[in-house]
Amino acid sequence: MAEAALRLAFGTPAVPLPRFADLTPAQQRTVRTIAELPPDSWRWGNLLELLRAWGLPTVHDECRRYAGLA
Repeated sequence: MAEAALRLAFGTPAVPLPRFADLTPAQQRTVRTIAELPPDSWRWGNLLELLRAWGLPTVHDECRRYAGLA
């Protein structure tokens, strides 16, 4: 689901990702939704690989900071 959401919001991976403030509202919502996944989700190897491919932080707290959810 995360991959489908990222593809819909971004089209293709943008590495490195721009500043969060420079993302479109849909892109920001997508990143925030992923950042708000429960901590157990951040143990899934496939989620971390997906985030890495899209240039998103692969550490939960770092992703939350990127999304302004510190």
